[in-house]
Amino acid sequence: METAKKEFEVEQNGQDAVVDLSYIDSKDGISFYRLSWNSPTEIIPQKTVVKWSVPKKDIAFRWYSQKKFNRNLLPDWNSSCAQSRSASGTPIISLINKNDKNSYTIALSDCKTPITLRAGVREKDSRIVCKIELFTQLVSPLKEYETIVRIDERKIPLEKVLSDVRKWWTECGYTIASLPRAAKLPMYSTWYSMHQDVTDEKILEQCRIAKKLGMESVIIDDGWQTDDNGGNYMYCGDWQVCEKKIPNFKKLVEEIHEIGMKVIVWFSVPFVGIKSDAYKRFQGKLLYSEEWTKAYVLDPRFKDVRKYLVNTYVSFMRLNGIDGFKLDFIDSIELHEYSPKNFQDMDYISMEDAVERLLAEISIELRKIDSEVMIEFRQRYIGAVMQQYGNMFRVYDCPGDEVSNKVGTVDLRLMTNGIAVHSDPIMWHYDEDAETAAYQLNHTLFAVPQISLDLSKLPEQHIKMLKHYLQYQTENREILLFGEISPRGIAYNYLSVTARGDKKDIIALYGESIADIGIHDCDVINATGNEAVYLALNRQLTADLTVTDCMGNIVRHDRNFLLKEGLNKIYVPVSGFLLCKIV
Repeated sequence: METAKKEFEVEQNGQDAVVDLSYIDSKDGISFYRLSWNSPTEIIPQKTVVKWSVPKKDIAFRWYSQKKFNRNLLPDWNSSCAQSRSASGTPIISLINKNDKNSYTIALSDCKTPITLRAGVREKDSRIVCKIELFTQLVSPLKEYETIVRIDERKIPLEKVLSDVRKWWTECGYTIASLPRAAKLPMYSTWYSMHQDVTDEKILEQCRIAKKLGMESVIIDDGWQTDDNGGNYMYCGDWQVCEKKIPNFKKLVEEIHEIGMKVIVWFSVPFVGIKSDAYKRFQGKLLYSEEWTKAYVLDPRFKDVRKYLVNTYVSFMRLNGIDGFKLDFIDSIELHEYSPKNFQDMDYISMEDAVERLLAEISIELRKIDSEVMIEFRQRYIGAVMQQYGNMFRVYDCPGDEVSNKVGTVDLRLMTNGIAVHSDPIMWHYDEDAETAAYQLNHTLFAVPQISLDLSKLPEQHIKMLKHYLQYQTENREILLFGEISPRGIAYNYLSVTARGDKKDIIALYGESIADIGIHDCDVINATGNEAVYLALNRQLTADLTVTDCMGNIVRHDRNFLLKEGLNKIYVPVSGFLLCKIV
């Protein structure tokens, strides 16, 4: 095996440190190396690059957790990169072939230190140049450092490789946050339906309808803390309820609880707006600002900053009796060239240490109040460090974009285990036909759906369709959320996705794709846009078939239907369901 005799090059910006990549062991196509960095004295390490190359053999695409649409290979002078640190990304990059099989996957045991992984094609000899870039942002002074490099060359489906990496990270000490039942059930979000124009009356109106449709929690998003609806964050940071919109927040929570729903409230963790008292209070402890936000980003390396944030959430939860938090913009906590450098006043130099300490303190204190507290994070802060503290991981903002929601959902499912993956809030136009509106739901089938529409405006067909999908998702949540997931057409934004349970498989078809039928009963969801699905069988079998439309109405039922070996074309309405029970 070529990787067992790896030759590598090192670039370390003139620092006096010894860098080594030493072979440890290989077994069944997986090799392990120890990447070490040692300095004669304790120093703040500069960016260090370890580089090697492998033949471009049976490699057509690449995958990593933050890439989204573009899976194509790039040249080594403009190579693909997977950036990883506590609050963003994961230290893994996979090179795959045209059949969704792994060819070469690099993963690191250190999910915390700022690291970048790169892989690009070298033109002169058709080899893939692989790079590990250590210390890509400021870290605390070190004398020695090491991480384990895991290289997987097994020709097996990518999802199996990623699943094994997740298990390996658990063995490396990255545990998983406890998952409350409520985090697995459909939710209503105020964000797209109301934006910042939230009021207690509007929220209650939507909750009364949402509960009847199968939603069990409401996320009260941005706007509750300000009467300014301009869309920026200039009033974030003090976190006082705007009484013009919600005169009595505790009473609102109590009324929502009476309806039978739980309450999650949005906070932008690091933002202090230019109109807030917190902005004045924390001068000299701000990382940077962005013009569009009208806000600055707090620096959690200072103890009093962390204490302020933790106390804010603890006090709010105790005062109002809420059930969870949507903690936003954690990935915005990053260093800029003009961030504070008065290290003697900080108790952490490394931002990654500070972020982890902040989230640990938040998690511990909130779970003292309610062990079932829900904590939502979103892409990009989705790695192994983050999964220790959040239990709901949401797709990045993509309003009305079913393809982005699908890709984000599946990417998150591939990189999590035991965490509730959530869709970006789902919306559609009220004048669309129900079958087209259902694309937003069937493209997020393998995540907990968050709905963000004015439910009082939905036509009757939309109501029926939404209720049917939410009921199906709830009844099958253990398979959809935690079943072994198997996507196909990875380079093409996932042409089909299968979730496997103990007794049933659930298959969603997107585009002109085919459902492979195995030994289990299966449900096939037609998200292709055409009025048919294709089933592929390696043997003849008999099954009871039930076909429904997107509203759950039965349009066909065949008992003891003979499915032949090979391809079978079955009529299924657009966004409809084929329920196949093997006899």
